[in-house]
Amino acid sequence: MDLWIDSLDQDPVPLLPFLTPEENERAAAFHFEKDRRKYQVGRGLLRRVLGRYLGTDPATVSIAPDAFGKPRLAQSDPPLDFNLSHSGDGVLFAITDGTLIGVDLESVSREDKLPDCVRTICSSNELSRYAAVPDADLPRALLRLWTAKESFLKAIGTGLHVAPDRLEIPASISAGAPESTIIRWLDSAEVSAAHTVHPLPDCEERFGFSAAVTLLDTGMDQVAREFTSRPS
Repeated sequence: MDLWIDSLDQDPVPLLPFLTPEENERAAAFHFEKDRRKYQVGRGLLRRVLGRYLGTDPATVSIAPDAFGKPRLAQSDPPLDFNLSHSGDGVLFAITDGTLIGVDLESVSREDKLPDCVRTICSSNELSRYAAVPDADLPRALLRLWTAKESFLKAIGTGLHVAPDRLEIPASISAGAPESTIIRWLDSAEVSAAHTVHPLPDCEERFGFSAAVTLLDTGMDQVAREFTSRPS
């Protein structure tokens, strides 16, 4: 698995040739120029990365949403899976050799908003655990929790069709430990046991984001913990 992190705050012009007519039409529909540029840069970077792996023109890469809206390659040779996440001006791409994957990236600048959502994103057991966390540490702990849960939900393909409070994460993730672990899905232990969650706490200091990756049936040796900036 490879991870690519980049900034959406850049000139979209060099990337515009990679966009499809449909993507250009969607970009034109944005009301604010900043949002339009971010969309163009995000799609352009994604297409450039995928084109590099597939050895083809980025503009010809066929990307389509699945039943839950998760973008997937319509076909690929070699077989690849990918996922992406963006927050603020940051974007994270992950590419695998076909292993199902989910990633989440969350700016640390939004962590102070999460204590207000604690009852929505935490299970009853987690609520009890976080009651003992000092107020000063709670926002970052919840940000790590949310990032890990979101990466899992994206990996299984449901997104928020599964309520986050039906998931439970080990305390180690909220504490900032880098060790991989299993998230417990209260409604489907079999599914959650087949996925490994890899928190990436080093991303917080290096880039100002909380990040996590979830992979289906994979081992730690397959996870690249180094980020590559600005794919070419």
